[in-house]
Amino acid sequence: MSNVYVGELQDYEGNTVYPHTEATVVWLPEGQSVAEFIRDEVTDDQIKQLIMGNQ
Repeated sequence: MSNVYVGELQDYEGNTVYPHTEATVVWLPEGQSVAEFIRDEVTDDQIKQLIMGNQ
C-alpha cells in the first residue's frame, strides 16, 4: 500500500501548484497502463471494477 501525502505546493511567488500525472505512467494491477486501458473499448463492468475494486 502506498502512502498518500496531502498538502499544497507553491512556487517561489506563492502561487499554488497543482501536481498531475499522465496516463502513460500510471499502471493497473494487470500490467497495462491507464493510457492503453482507455484507448481500448471498455465495458461498464470494467469501469466499475476499476473504481470499486472487489467490493
